[in-house]
Formats: sequence, structure tokens, C-alpha cells
Amino acid sequence: MPLDSLLIGAIHHAADGIASESIPSILADHRIMEVLLILGMRGVLPLRPLAGTQSMTEAVRELVRWRPDHPWTAELLSAELGTSNATLRRKLTYEGQSLRALLAKERMTAAAAMLKAERVSLRDAALASGYRSPRRFVERFRHIEGADPRTISDELP
Repeated sequence: MPLDSLLIGAIHHAADGIASESIPSILADHRIMEVLLILGMRGVLPLRPLAGTQSMTEAVRELVRWRPDHPWTAELLSAELGTSNATLRRKLTYEGQSLRALLAKERMTAAAAMLKAERVSLRDAALASGYRSPRRFVERFRHIEGADPRTISDELP
């Protein structure tokens, strides 16, 4: 595949993130994901899970895990999975899932992992999991996880 300015810029940006000790590793990961996304858009890497090879719940989970900060909607998810909005919702209902609850749970799971393993700030965890408001993030986290996200990293030895 030929290198162009977009890909070269993304590679340099990722390299700077990897080499820097001053940014959280989650941000370096996002820079690497930028390179992978460009490669995926060009057909070098697969961009989406195959909906026919797994449950719809698992397909949605994979997409949200891949990009928890993305503003996923039923329309965007169904387009990524190559199905209709109605089919997406029907299959999730059949599997006993609510799209809204599924999205929120996956985002909170990602945020909890970041807060535990990466020791990122609450604000960075909120942004990386798709929340623009740290206050709203804390409310949703408490509701879904039953704990305050500020105490998650304190649980580590």
C-alpha cells in the first residue's frame, strides 16, 4: 500500500505518543488506533465484526469495545454490521438486550478498566468512553457499576 501524507502523519503522531512518557498510555493507544483506522478504511484491515458469525449482542459489544468514545446510534451500528436498524433492534430484543443498556455497560466496563489499569484521570476516562461531561459520566457509572469511579483506582494495592 502506498504511503501518503495522511498515513505518514498518523504514523508519526502514533510514534510520538509511544515515545512520550508524559502522556497516559490510553492516549498513545488512541494514536495507534488512528493508524489502524486509516488502514481499515483502505481495506488493509477489517473494520467490523461479522454479524452473521456471532450473536448481535456480541457484534455490538465488539464495535463499542473497539471505539467506546464513538457516538454510536442504532443507525450507525446497523450500518457497520451490514443490517437494517429494525433487524438490529429485533435481534437484540430476541437476545434479551436493550441497545441503550448495552452501549452504556460496555462504555462503563472500558472506563473501569482504564481507571484500574491505566490510572488515568476521571476526565480522560470519561472522554475515552464517550462522555463529554465528567459529571454525567460519574452519574452513569454509579448507576451501572454501583460504585463511584473515583474509588476504582484506590482499590488497587
